[in-house]
Amino acid sequence: MDFLFCVCSYMYWSDWGDQAKIEKAGMNGMHRQTLVDTDIQWPNGITIDYVTRRIYWVDARLNRAESVDLNGDNRQTIISSETVIPRPFSVDVFGDYIYWTDWDTNQVHRANKCTGGEHSPITEELDAPMGIRVYHALKQQQGDRKSVV
Repeated sequence: MDFLFCVCSYMYWSDWGDQAKIEKAGMNGMHRQTLVDTDIQWPNGITIDYVTRRIYWVDARLNRAESVDLNGDNRQTIISSETVIPRPFSVDVFGDYIYWTDWDTNQVHRANKCTGGEHSPITEELDAPMGIRVYHALKQQQGDRKSVV
């Protein structure tokens, strides 16, 4: 299972398991729902774009970067290429770009999150790059700050 993300009282995750899938459930574990379970094999990384309200993932077996909306609809393939995305591990999104680490190239890459264009590696040779996260004030989801007693 990859990172757990919480949006609008739901948590989202990916699972290889016997049948790979991306799921969501209420924060109390209720209302579990499968969002993606077809044409998916190794969803290594998952992230959420809070601005566009889309889930992005990379699939290391299918050499793809894809996205769906928070309800699992409107699936889009952003990149599908053994040469551009040979073995992705982790993914994040910020602004107009999707960023991912790749175990074959040992680099961090970026591409346009809508078209897959403008692809470029943004690091030199790394040693087994793992997780990637973009930290910026604009990525922090605003919410109610109620004190718990």
